[in-house]
Amino acid sequence: MICGSGKYFRVLSVGMAAGLLASCSSRPGEVLSDDVMAALLADLYVGEAYTVLEGPMAASASIGDIDSAQRVLRQGTMQKHGVTEAQFDTTLRWYGHHLDRYDDVCEKVIERIKEAGREARTAHTGASAGASLWQGPANLRMQAADRADMVSFDISGNVGKGGRIIWEYKTLNLTSPLDVFLAVDYADGSTGYVSRSQSSRGMQNVALQTDSARTVKRVYGYTRTSQSEPLLLDSISLTVRPYNATTYYEINSQHLYRRPHK
Repeated sequence: MICGSGKYFRVLSVGMAAGLLASCSSRPGEVLSDDVMAALLADLYVGEAYTVLEGPMAASASIGDIDSAQRVLRQGTMQKHGVTEAQFDTTLRWYGHHLDRYDDVCEKVIERIKEAGREARTAHTGASAGASLWQGPANLRMQAADRADMVSFDISGNVGKGGRIIWEYKTLNLTSPLDVFLAVDYADGSTGYVSRSQSSRGMQNVALQTDSARTVKRVYGYTRTSQSEPLLLDSISLTVRPYNATTYYEINSQHLYRRPHK
């Protein structure tokens, strides 16, 4: 059972074993709600599993590297949900005395993890948002200190004339500006591109509107970090939307480079 296999659930089990005290069923104001706790535990559990099993170079990473990545991910997840360590610990203790409510939370955690898996599969196949171009993992770890400061991609074609390319990801613990570059090479030798500097946490996106009069030959881009502590990117996707007259005006704010004729 998933709800009993993660580090956070082991901590909860220890709290239960320490003693189940009789108490009233009312929930103190400082205790998180079932929904908030379930969402938090689901994210913590998935994050811990990712850093151990699926993170970049996880097979060769040292225990210290994995622990460091898990600490950063935990901090980012707690901030994402607006929960402090004190609130988390208080809620764990409260559930230790209310096993029936804990069972309810476990069911919510399992369902959230299943739903996240369904959404990830949908995003990968591009079933709902358009053609999927992203070929890498949905979660990546970046760090300037260990030369893993850049995430890049380079894809040939697969974008129709006038298509809108959207690169999306979630920054969990951004502390320094993130430089982003997205470009397209056309068959006539010209290049359209956009560059951005992002400094906020949460879901980010960069969009590139392709020219409806030019044939796309290649799509490429990168994002680079300068922060020394690990930066975790989550929910990475690269999709292409078909031509849309209402958003085509964005091409006017982009750069176009034409190579000189020889």
